[in-house]
Amino acid sequence: MSCDRNPGDKVSYESYRKIVNTRFSISFGYARTDTCSGCDSLRAQLGQIHSKIESIKAETSLYKQQAKLLAEKQLHQRKAENFYSRKKATKTEAKTTDSVLDLAFDFHRKIPYPTK
Repeated sequence: MSCDRNPGDKVSYESYRKIVNTRFSISFGYARTDTCSGCDSLRAQLGQIHSKIESIKAETSLYKQQAKLLAEKQLHQRKAENFYSRKKATKTEAKTTDSVLDLAFDFHRKIPYPTK
């Protein structure tokens, strides 16, 4: 469209983002990694325990608590990886098979929309 008429004109990502966010009811953000509240909470708790272990003489209860939190964090991350791999597989299957429908929910805006 506009690129065909004006091939030399370039628009920055920020300009594009500002136009899309202000003139259209579409929002998008920067790609983030590991921003899950569960991961953040576990990381903060692990950081507190690690600093306690470093500042005082090691106590076995702190090591046990740290090991428990590490195991909980690993389980949480495995569950998240499983969820996203299943989500990706379902999306791929929905694109190739007419008998499968993949629904995605935007819980922030609470608007369901089908993907195919």
